[in-house]
Amino acid sequence: MAHIHTQPGQYDLTVSAYIIALPTTGSSGASLVSTDSTDPHQPTGSARTAGSVSQSHPSHPHGQPRSHAPAPRVLLHRHKTLGVLIQPGGHVELDETPWQTVAHEVREETGYDLDQLSVLQPRGGLTELTGDIVHPQPVVLRSFPFGDLPHLHTDLAFAFTTVESPRHEVGACESHEFVWLTREELRQLPDYETYPDVKQVIDHIFGHVMTTWEQAPATNYRLDPPATRQLGFDRA
Repeated sequence: MAHIHTQPGQYDLTVSAYIIALPTTGSSGASLVSTDSTDPHQPTGSARTAGSVSQSHPSHPHGQPRSHAPAPRVLLHRHKTLGVLIQPGGHVELDETPWQTVAHEVREETGYDLDQLSVLQPRGGLTELTGDIVHPQPVVLRSFPFGDLPHLHTDLAFAFTTVESPRHEVGACESHEFVWLTREELRQLPDYETYPDVKQVIDHIFGHVMTTWEQAPATNYRLDPPATRQLGFDRA
């Protein structure tokens, strides 16, 4: 959607989805990830991937990448305005919760449904509150400038894992350039291809979140809005 709070010093609320493909094996022990040996480290304008965009599905992040030593890989796409590789995400609309935004942005920009994903959560976190809708905890809550625009963004970043390929085609108006990168490939990505904070968040997910947080089905978290309620005391 379009930016909402566009005046200098104002903040737009956004969400980000860092989707990590986990290596899987079949009964034979062979890797189920698909094959593509293209070089992920190419300059802007070259749709080069580490096995991300299948030739049979040019508008899809289908096909998790091959590796002789399978490793988790993160999905990035080339932002159509900024021209760099970043995580999927978008603006929280005025009539939706951040988790509703996650659901539709992930579907539109990657083709994944929430039932194909697990969301990484700290162990022992709150999952229920009386009368409230409890959303997953983000990996990081941060504020930052967006390009050269005068306003800023406050972003809720969520980390997901999957062993599936996307169920749907990417939206026609969305970016169709994708890469699946290992932690080491991300570290080697040239500075002109992404932002330092994107690398730092993903490195934190690979190095800490994936080893200390637990996977929860993303569908465990409700998409309906909270019900209107009365205060439980007399305000007179």
